[in-house]
Amino acid sequence: VSAAERITVSSGDDAQLTADLSARRGTIALRTGGDLSLTGTASTNGKDIGFTSGGDTSVDGRVASKGGVITVVGGKDVTLSPSTVLTSKGGTISLTAHGGATTAGALTQRKGTGEINAADGAVILKAGTIALENPIIAGTFSLQATNGKGEISLGTLKVKSEIAILGKVIDIDNLEHTGTGAPLEVAISAGGLTMADSVTLSGSSKVGFAFNPLATRLADIKLDTTSIEIVRGSIGDRGRIASALFETVLDNTSPATEATDLQLYQARPGELFYLLMADRAFSTEVDTLNFDRSWIVRRWLPAQPLAAGSDDVTSNTGVVLTETMTPLTASQEALAIAGIVAAGQTVPSIVLPAPSLSGFVSGACAMAGQINLGGLGACAE
Repeated sequence: VSAAERITVSSGDDAQLTADLSARRGTIALRTGGDLSLTGTASTNGKDIGFTSGGDTSVDGRVASKGGVITVVGGKDVTLSPSTVLTSKGGTISLTAHGGATTAGALTQRKGTGEINAADGAVILKAGTIALENPIIAGTFSLQATNGKGEISLGTLKVKSEIAILGKVIDIDNLEHTGTGAPLEVAISAGGLTMADSVTLSGSSKVGFAFNPLATRLADIKLDTTSIEIVRGSIGDRGRIASALFETVLDNTSPATEATDLQLYQARPGELFYLLMADRAFSTEVDTLNFDRSWIVRRWLPAQPLAAGSDDVTSNTGVVLTETMTPLTASQEALAIAGIVAAGQTVPSIVLPAPSLSGFVSGACAMAGQINLGGLGACAE
């Protein structure tokens, strides 16, 4: 079916279409009161394409708009066949499975040759459960599973600038950052600062990831990058965050030390915290329980400049970040507003790799009473 202007199909009941639809200068709109099924293709020259049903909506084929808005809505569920491709490079692709009034439907695409591609545009997903196993490409990405109460399972995501995820159980196989100028901005929670139940995430970036917030009871995050910033973090029980260079474990269930590069602990689980992992150094105000034996922990008073070869100065109120520990995205004002630190106070605690076990500077051993040095046996004043 080809039209110079728009194509519109309306039905009060179910509709099953097997057709190739092309609107050269107009839009395509399919609306049904019952189920809606399209097998074939739908294309416009930059104009909007919309599929809306009062029941289940299923698409098996290729839907393309050159920069327009593609909207797929199911009154119940939305299903894309494994080979379905939705593409609107620079446009917006929006998929919603209502499942009733609470957005509790299922949004599904099983593994195959399919793809959702908005390139530099936006992808917006809303459903009760989201299970998309094929690549999704976007400039910005927004997902909501029943307003933070549902489950999200995704395969490969290629995102340029920012992604926001609201869900209870979140599992992402591969979050690939395609931008090169700034870290990927990531927000993960069950809504606001409400914790998700669990987050499992793998990914990669050439310039880093900046989480704001990362709020979850459990987290297992492994990112192939040298820079990870958590501007507002809230971990209920246990979180593992690994970069390409070292691993951080925040275990609020027990202060017992374990084998990891950096171990943190909060006496009040879920309290907001800041963490910066950059190369082989970190900055955080969370209590440090244990760390790699090749590191020295150094702390400075907030207003004290860092002098080369100076003694370590313990402080409970903060430190001055070194030049190599500039936050990726957070400003001091933003951290103060977020309630992470008081206004005018710097982010606490810096850890730098030591040249060798014998390289402890004066003052490092004095911290042994506050921080577990792992039985180094190399402390000497």
